[in-house]
Amino acid sequence: MRGNTIRCYVCDDLESESCGLSDSDIKKCDDDATGCKKQVVLKSNQRVTYRDCYFRDVTQMSRGCSNNFQRLFIYTEVSCMTCTKDKCNGSSSLAPIGAIFLFLGVAGLLS
Repeated sequence: MRGNTIRCYVCDDLESESCGLSDSDIKKCDDDATGCKKQVVLKSNQRVTYRDCYFRDVTQMSRGCSNNFQRLFIYTEVSCMTCTKDKCNGSSSLAPIGAIFLFLGVAGLLS
């Protein structure tokens, strides 16, 4: 996406119950954003969804999608989805694939 400014939902469901649904959560990302992300983490056994701009290679997801490595010590990443179109990380945009990744992530944690 370099050179083009993408718009993503930027919120989390701890602070906003309508995270990913409300137009007020849509923000213009910095020019160096490569896409949008929807990240699900466990924090104190509570599932939290973060939506944000993404700044790493969207094709290289082997280490998850956290671009804040300090967060990895506080939270356990369950799933991460990235996309490259405007507002693609909304609540319903990634729902079918997100459910699959969430299931696989939880199954991996339980095994």
